[in-house]
Amino acid sequence: MEFNELKKVGLFELLSKRGKEVFMPQGVFHWVNRAKKEANIDATIGVGRGLKSEISGTASSDPTILYLPSIDAIFNGLEPEEVFPYASPTGLPAFRQAWKEWQIWKMKQQHGDNAKLPSLMTPIVTSGLTGALHTLSTLFIDPEETVIVPDKRWGVYDMTMSQLIGARLESVPLFHQGRINVQGFAEALIKSAQKQHKMLLILNFPHNPTGFMPDPQNVQELNDALVTVVEKTGKDLVIFLDDAYEGLVYDQDVRQWSLFSDLATLHPKILPVKIDGISKEFFFWGGRIGCITFPLLDHWEKREDIECELENKVSAIIRGTVSNSCRLVQGLMAKLLNENLEQVLKERDRLIKVISERAHILREELEALKSPVVQPDPFNAGLFALLNIQGISACKFADHLLRSYGVGTVAFENKERGINGIRLTFGSVIKEDIPKVVDFIEETIKEL
Repeated sequence: MEFNELKKVGLFELLSKRGKEVFMPQGVFHWVNRAKKEANIDATIGVGRGLKSEISGTASSDPTILYLPSIDAIFNGLEPEEVFPYASPTGLPAFRQAWKEWQIWKMKQQHGDNAKLPSLMTPIVTSGLTGALHTLSTLFIDPEETVIVPDKRWGVYDMTMSQLIGARLESVPLFHQGRINVQGFAEALIKSAQKQHKMLLILNFPHNPTGFMPDPQNVQELNDALVTVVEKTGKDLVIFLDDAYEGLVYDQDVRQWSLFSDLATLHPKILPVKIDGISKEFFFWGGRIGCITFPLLDHWEKREDIECELENKVSAIIRGTVSNSCRLVQGLMAKLLNENLEQVLKERDRLIKVISERAHILREELEALKSPVVQPDPFNAGLFALLNIQGISACKFADHLLRSYGVGTVAFENKERGINGIRLTFGSVIKEDIPKVVDFIEETIKEL
């Protein structure tokens, strides 16, 4: 594949050196896909197939994938073909289409049924959001390239983009007066554009570790600043949108859904790529299914060809790392989204209300604490609150809280970035225990 359409629209030049070189050859999956359509006898993919009689000793001559009946019994009610085969590197088609419909549903919740929405590629399945982040980092980021990141962030960004890929992470304070530090991000992007041919940014709302979601005005300020940045520099901006906690929002006066739908239609030189999945959105923590969704930008002409070429690039990286993601979980989620979405959303809303109540109780308790030692960042979404600790080592504070009171938190301590706080996961603390936790924090302050 020559990737002519990616070159025509300028997208090829945004890729890393490795991203330009990688491609999915006409190997096993080329022949597998052809065999599915053309073959009467399929001897392509490396799985065992046979007759049910060969498995159970019954008289059935029905064809099947080979499996152990004792494992099959655990999945009673599912057909073997729904459990045992491989999924393709890009994912199960039924799940990919169902996830695309879910993306559209979310955008309509944000903008209304009649709003003009961005066109989307069919999402590509990855092994969790970490897998999505690694795949996109491989595709777009070269060693020594600068990526603009918030100072307070998920540690996997550092592991994946810096340690594994070799990028330079330029930290920007997330907040300015309790809002997104729009000017800080804009200045850092412009500075990075002076030494590389494209700009790279990662955004994560609802945010980990602070639990922050911006209000609509703050989002618009960010959008306007990003447009100014690309017009001033004349360079393209690639944005990774980590939407792991999308929809877990507990205040009505803030943005309710991802910024992706705004950014996908913002400017021809802005390419947002959405990363999300089932772990938090559907409380399927160990399901390990993430998704990458590219927009099909308005000025791209041969969209089908562009989608095909981009998918080839991404599938090559997936095939060369984890090969593919769990078919069983994809099949289960496709069935739920296609056949039982109304019930799933009711169950989901119930759990979101449970966590929302905890968030509000925690806010009230922390406001009553009135200690200069503990200063929480604004939180209204996600699963976390970050409590900034003044005058005491965060590691020492977290250790004392755990040893003396049996309360586990995560210490965030980075002198270089000026971070010293503990992350409290209110999403995992029942509401009755939250006042106790804050009481123990107050006692820790006194004792240290």
